[in-house]
Amino acid sequence: MHRIAARLVKLLALAICLLAPGAAHAFSGEQVVTAAGFPAMTKFIAGDPQQPLVVFIPGAHHTARIAYGGHPGGRDEDFLAHWLVKEGYNFLGVSYPIATRNPVIADAYPAFNARDWGQQAAELAKRTIDEHHLTNRIIVIGWSMGGRIAEPITEAATAAGLDVAFFVSFSATPGVTGLVSMKANFPMTASGYADRSNIYPAFLKQLAAENALNGGRVIIDEESYRNDYVGDMPVSLEGYGLHYRDGQFVRDFWADEEDFRVHDYGKLPYIAMFMPNHPLDARHALTDRGNWGLLMVNKISEDLAAAKVDLNAMPRDRWLALVDLVRGAPDRLSVEITGDHFFFVGEMGARQTATALKTMDARMAGFKGELKALTAAQAK
Repeated sequence: MHRIAARLVKLLALAICLLAPGAAHAFSGEQVVTAAGFPAMTKFIAGDPQQPLVVFIPGAHHTARIAYGGHPGGRDEDFLAHWLVKEGYNFLGVSYPIATRNPVIADAYPAFNARDWGQQAAELAKRTIDEHHLTNRIIVIGWSMGGRIAEPITEAATAAGLDVAFFVSFSATPGVTGLVSMKANFPMTASGYADRSNIYPAFLKQLAAENALNGGRVIIDEESYRNDYVGDMPVSLEGYGLHYRDGQFVRDFWADEEDFRVHDYGKLPYIAMFMPNHPLDARHALTDRGNWGLLMVNKISEDLAAAKVDLNAMPRDRWLALVDLVRGAPDRLSVEITGDHFFFVGEMGARQTATALKTMDARMAGFKGELKALTAAQAK
């Protein structure tokens, strides 16, 4: 009875939200706020105030709803946010400016870029921490295209006084030129956004696979998915070298480099990788450990150089231990999750992913501790 009553309360709240003037298509608990000069759709769910804030950044053409749900008929238990809060974490979903069929963000911002994106997400994390009296420690999840925000959000968050404990790649692509097609072109909408609705059937196929893993139950129905979870978006976030200028898309890979800045290794966060194991998401299953491992080991090397660690003065046994630690980082800091690109959607995957993040939180702290213990004596 309690479960039925809770579901009725949720549906009533959703109905009120849908009827509210000016927020016709917002889900319960969502807000449209302005940060870094641009609107974002957010949802905060409180956990233990002494635990970190987990900031979820969605991938291409998706809202952060993919991590918290909220559509009519949906179940909280099928979404990651529910289980992260069960683990004690606070949750913040941040959707960049996006044009869904059922609009929540009214205007279009086609020139919105990755520097804006990182600044916006960092400002919203800081604002949430201040409003809810949380610690300044955050964990950032970047799903799919959301991997490209790793450096921009870390640089902005650090400048705001936040401690980025680590960044978690969820089947994500880092902002490295050439990891996706260097020749792709997309239709431009009248508002200047990129339209890639042609890829939605492939996403729906992967969601159907997650349905099968969860007993055949439909987690997100196709109508809700197309109307409320996906939409047109600013092209420069995509990572294909395309940028909106003077009413058209132009190719400029150097602008991508300046936006994503993965080459600025010292400003990258520590990185963990959550990887799928289904062939429907073959590229990420096969390459994520290597792609992110490249950035991770270079980040550590840059940090050691910045700290002026005298590696030549290190005792031989400690040096060999450091070599093993750094070389092994990509394996130690990666986790395989059963599923495809949407492995964290559906109760089975959502629960498994939340548990894995809790375990990774402790594992990352242990890794950092070992690194510090091996190098502290040689730091100048």
